[in-house]
Amino acid sequence: MLLTGTIGARLRVPFSVLNRSSFGFWFSYFPVVTRGIIAITWFSIQTYNGSECVYQMLKAIWPSIANMPNHLPASSNTTTVGMMCFLLYWILQLPFMLLSPQRIRYLFMVKGAIVPFAWLAMVIWAFKKVPPSVGLFSQHTALEGSELAWAWLTALNSVLSLYVGLAVNIPDFTRYATHESAQYTQGLIIPLAFTLCSFAGLAVTSAGMVLYGSALWDPLQLIDHWDNRPAAFFASASFLLTTIGTNISANALCAANDLTVCFPRYVNLRRGQVICAIVGFAFCPWEVLVNATGFLTFLTGYTIFIGPFTGIMIVDYWLVHRTKVDVPAMYRPHGRYRYRGGIVRTWYS
Repeated sequence: MLLTGTIGARLRVPFSVLNRSSFGFWFSYFPVVTRGIIAITWFSIQTYNGSECVYQMLKAIWPSIANMPNHLPASSNTTTVGMMCFLLYWILQLPFMLLSPQRIRYLFMVKGAIVPFAWLAMVIWAFKKVPPSVGLFSQHTALEGSELAWAWLTALNSVLSLYVGLAVNIPDFTRYATHESAQYTQGLIIPLAFTLCSFAGLAVTSAGMVLYGSALWDPLQLIDHWDNRPAAFFASASFLLTTIGTNISANALCAANDLTVCFPRYVNLRRGQVICAIVGFAFCPWEVLVNATGFLTFLTGYTIFIGPFTGIMIVDYWLVHRTKVDVPAMYRPHGRYRYRGGIVRTWYS
């Protein structure tokens, strides 16, 4: 992220344009379209996750919503309440998608001030209900040998898939940095923040295993067991804020950048995000998540594409071109980065 983020901060161009020096003008559309499809898919799924936050907030205010009659057939794989919450969340996040990337930072300022304290409160709740000696530190894996090694590697790949996606996306944001070194703090903040978030998830889930008899890795499912309605409301609201920030930064804005490159005459960042929202709604994630295991395995495995994109971009800029690239030529179909047919790079290019 530091290597690709520095490129964005230095050249002021997004990934969708930056990769033309690596892949050629026309072949660069392959990684752009690939990332765009993945971003829209994840946008849809994150919107569905956000609808769960809306449901828990409404349930905290109006408990009888849990008993609302369902008028949809079982084959639809959703309910009337679920569809209503999905629509409410979709409408709620839409205004944030109309803001410029420079102004959306205020959302992250609010998120950074509220969410850590909400998650800290959940960790305190977990340790008070179930002491670590009984829950977190007493629970160990039953796997051994090669099964443990493969499970560890699978989990590692799942985590890396998230970071590889961010490594591709980060130039879309560092291009707006006031100076190049402004994004160096990622090297310290991201490992610290993600480690603390992971610890919070482990602590709360381990408490849920003791209290409710199952591993509720989805925090909204755990909150669904709470009797304290104010606590359920504010915890769900913090996850709602988190989901909106993640969905806009990691999905909507990335898809919009890709769409502006594919259709520069008709699409800008705002229109691109609206298109992403409409396509994401039409994607019907509840139909996809009915077979979540197989589909999410596919999404986790998208590192097979995104990983090489990131590696090629880093090597091309830092080692091959030695940071000497022609930014205006990236916007010219017949410029120096057209290579052979806009696709193949020759040894003398």
